[in-house]
Amino acid sequence: MRYGLIGEKLGHSYSKIIHEMMADYTYDLIPLSREELDLFMKKKDFTAINVTIPYKQDVMPYLD
Repeated sequence: MRYGLIGEKLGHSYSKIIHEMMADYTYDLIPLSREELDLFMKKKDFTAINVTIPYKQDVMPYLD
């Protein structure tokens, strides 16, 4: 299981640095294409993720 951030372009993100400085876990930046998003969300191989542009609304059907 993992923690991370999903989005399209994440090279500018400071999320990994911030999370790993403040907590005792690995935080991954997970760039996804629109085609990869469905499989990623259905697989649910994560403990928790943050979502950024352009997928904020796209992930809503996967939430419970």
